Amino acid sequence: MALLGRCLWGGTDGCLWSGCSHQLPWARPALQQLFCCGLVPSKVFVFFLGGKGNIPDAAEWERRLLQFLRASLETIGDDAWIKRLSCALSQRLDSSPSSSGEKAFLYKALGTTLGACQELPHVQENLLHHLTRAQPEEPSEAQGIISLVCQAADSHFRLALETLTTFAATSSSVRGLRVSRGRKTTQASRRAEATCRAVMLAHSSMALRASKEQLLAHVEADIAGNILLLSISSSQNLQTNLALAQSILEVGCAIHAAGNLGSFHPVLKHKLLLILQNLMKTTLWGFPAASLHLKVILALEQWSKLEISFSSKEICSLLSDCCRAILPLPSAAEQTGEIRNAEQAVLQLQSLHMATKALGRLMAVLLKAKPSPVDLVDIAEVLWFWLSSDDPWVCKKALQVCAQLLEDCRDGVAFQTRGAYLPFGTLAGLLGPLTCEPTSSSRQLAAACLSSLLHIQAKATNRLLETDDPASLCEGLSARSDASQQLQTSIRIAEVVCKNVPKEQAADFMNAILGPFRHSRGRRVCAAGNWMLTFLEACGKDIGPDVRGIVSALHTCTESMLEPSFVYFVQQAVLILARHHRELTINVILEKFVPLDRNTLELWRTLGRASIGLGVLKHLARKLNRVGDDSCQPSSPTRRLHAHQPSPESLTVTRAISVMVSVQYKEGVQCLLPSLLPGLLLQLSKALGEEMLSAPLSPWRGHAEDQRQEGNVCRPFCKTLMAVLSKCTEKSWLRPFWRQKMSALLESPRTYAEGMCLLTSVLLRAQLISRELIEIFSQWLRYPSANLQLTAMAFFAELMKEPPLEKRNVLKILRVLAEKAQHRSSTIRQLAARALGNAAGSMPVEVRKHGRQVVQVLQQSLADTACPEVVAESMLALAELVRVLQAVNLGSAFEDIARATKMFFESEEEYLRYSALRLYSVLASSASSKRSFFAGEVAETWVSLFLHLRDPDVAVASMCKITFSLCAPFMGLRRPQDIISLCERLGAQELQDALCTYLARNAPPMLERLHTVARRGFLENGQRLHPSTFEILAFQGPSSTEDTRAWRRQTRP
Repeated sequence: MALLGRCLWGGTDGCLWSGCSHQLPWARPALQQLFCCGLVPSKVFVFFLGGKGNIPDAAEWERRLLQFLRASLETIGDDAWIKRLSCALSQRLDSSPSSSGEKAFLYKALGTTLGACQELPHVQENLLHHLTRAQPEEPSEAQGIISLVCQAADSHFRLALETLTTFAATSSSVRGLRVSRGRKTTQASRRAEATCRAVMLAHSSMALRASKEQLLAHVEADIAGNILLLSISSSQNLQTNLALAQSILEVGCAIHAAGNLGSFHPVLKHKLLLILQNLMKTTLWGFPAASLHLKVILALEQWSKLEISFSSKEICSLLSDCCRAILPLPSAAEQTGEIRNAEQAVLQLQSLHMATKALGRLMAVLLKAKPSPVDLVDIAEVLWFWLSSDDPWVCKKALQVCAQLLEDCRDGVAFQTRGAYLPFGTLAGLLGPLTCEPTSSSRQLAAACLSSLLHIQAKATNRLLETDDPASLCEGLSARSDASQQLQTSIRIAEVVCKNVPKEQAADFMNAILGPFRHSRGRRVCAAGNWMLTFLEACGKDIGPDVRGIVSALHTCTESMLEPSFVYFVQQAVLILARHHRELTINVILEKFVPLDRNTLELWRTLGRASIGLGVLKHLARKLNRVGDDSCQPSSPTRRLHAHQPSPESLTVTRAISVMVSVQYKEGVQCLLPSLLPGLLLQLSKALGEEMLSAPLSPWRGHAEDQRQEGNVCRPFCKTLMAVLSKCTEKSWLRPFWRQKMSALLESPRTYAEGMCLLTSVLLRAQLISRELIEIFSQWLRYPSANLQLTAMAFFAELMKEPPLEKRNVLKILRVLAEKAQHRSSTIRQLAARALGNAAGSMPVEVRKHGRQVVQVLQQSLADTACPEVVAESMLALAELVRVLQAVNLGSAFEDIARATKMFFESEEEYLRYSALRLYSVLASSASSKRSFFAGEVAETWVSLFLHLRDPDVAVASMCKITFSLCAPFMGLRRPQDIISLCERLGAQELQDALCTYLARNAPPMLERLHTVARRGFLENGQRLHPSTFEILAFQGPSSTEDTRAWRRQTRP
């Protein structure tokens, strides 16, 4: 046996066997008989026969030799002879050189011999002898004593286990004693640690060779328990951890092979799993760390096939620790540089590759367990971080794990039989962008994962895979393809995969696909964008319930994007969603995409340029009309009069409208004007508050002051309104001056009504007032909101100049205007009066039918002395009505108007004097049928008219000159044409001087009356003269002769 063992492990050269044949003459016939039994190497036998041949490998010959020995011992059956043989082998073993192949074989031969020996004390004595004398720090010696114990345990399992336990306890106590006494040496320490490792491996090896009954009796306390005790008592170094992991692995394999012993104590099983997890967590990289990781993963895989007691959270933690220990290990180049040994680096890489594959198998085993505490969703969450890594090496190893996992699950057992949830959307979104990774192996691994995922889904749903297999497209992802070809291949794979994403998992897919936007750069982000757009194009119309969540995720993505240049993909994604789900998408954009930064503004421009731009703009217009719409609620009397802060939503919608209008074409904005204009005016009037209701219009039309203030809350609405007008009208016509003036007027509550009138005039000139717009403002006239009533009144006040209305609508509007003349707001009453006056000028026929009612309303307004602006506007409106109706159609109202008008000649307010004189001039020109009455009125008023020829206000003075000229025929003078001629040729002062001269010559009583009024300071009706007239009356009456001559010279033709 020694000779054959030496041949087996030491060489098979001819010299060795030639020497043996000379020393042992019986060797040749014995070898011939052994060869016939298949126990002698053919090379050796052929050598003796003088020929050549091949021999089996060493392991096979070792098996045959031990089989021969075992059969021989059983045949002999003599305990004494077996005992002597064991002693002889033991002596030969003691004298054999360490680390020799012969000694390794002799360990096995001795163990086989002891297994055949029935004298148990002798067996135990030999086992203890060689366990004690062995030098386990040498790997061959450690393996030798393991083989010795295992071979003996084949027949004496209990004895071998007891002997091993006794030896382990003795060695542990001795080691502890040495440590306590401080006499431990480095060599002794190494030997003790090696002994501990060898004993642990011996226990697990015995478990592998034990029968089910033996395992049932001893696996917990005697095998697994001893391994735990040995691991606790030994120092934690890499070699010990390797031995511990190998031992736990082999125990798991033994239990699984024996039929998954259900009686294995769960607490002990839990401890073993925790030890494996702790080994994975605490081991740092260093050769051969990957070997340890591989063993731990393999052990976990074996134990996971059993019924483990871990919860879902604990298993996820375990898998996370495994990924954290394996996936970040250095790349091939780094390992070669670190280890500085090419052969060892190759071994390390092989171990690492096997570890990643084993980790994938472990995950698959956990999924297939019944019942399984985890599902594919949990495992996908574990892999998410590593698949998203920017390190190509880490990502590649994570893909290897995922590929192995999905390949093992491809049979569908974990999903088809248990009906488990398959996170197809999450995994597809996670793996899709990886098809554009920098390394070709990673790209192809990602495609393989997607292929497996499609097959798993097809089997889980009991259908055939109808689309192309992504694995068939891997050629386009190889290193031979350029970047554009790889991108196109990735998009083709996306088209295949996205068609199979379940509708209910759309949000999961989008959340996963948006990950690269937040954490990555370069090609992966580009690939993610293309996958996202491909998915939305294919499935966008079917994902309505998830639109809100998807758009919200897109907004979050824009905020945290590492490369803002890829925001284009987000904008296009929102555009695709808006095409299929317009209102919902726009509402979420308005809610989430605030504040309006540069990216959000560009998003609105993108929507505006698209074919759905007008539809989006129309929805925004409707939204603006509904935002905070309390116009149907009556105004509160306690409501504060200052401007109200606009709601954030209204400002967002307004800004969005402004941006979209800027990229729209003219005709499109014009057709939406009936929707855009009311919404903007609604928000504008609401922001101004009720102060606008008590802010009178300037009687000097078009002369309102610019009251623009910095930080005006209404400015966004005004800017958008100006943008809409600029787009609808010719820019060369709507000059910047008018836009600025209009905006300034509309921003202030005190000039809003004037600005609204100016806006309406612009719309009229541009022919932009449509029936829809008129209908909307007509409805506003009936709204409870006074602000909207004022807006509508200002609109119709200007519209009545050129009303594009049908006859029936005109009469309806006139009735409403007459009602509004009695409104509680002075500004609305003033606008009503202006509207009635403008209507009289533009629609005389229609107004004539209702003239008396309108005149009556305006007459009542003349008594509103608390609001002089309303009185002035009413007199201007009456002037238009009197011009249309004439005195003959007014009846007694003419006389009432004349009497009321003269009472305002001496008012402090210039606009009242102007309006009164304007009305009086129209009365004078229309008084042909009331000549006698009006002559009496002029007799009372000519002094006031004379004095106001030099009114401090130029406009009043000019109007007074016109009125005086028209009233001259009613003054009772002989030659009124002379006075009319003087009014046409002379200025105010010269005219007064000429009139005084004329009166002194032709009507001295009238001149005397003038002097009397001057002395008293009051008119005959009791009115006090305007202060400015006192300076005018400070003159001396001219001499009759000189004045007569001067008068004749001035009046000569």
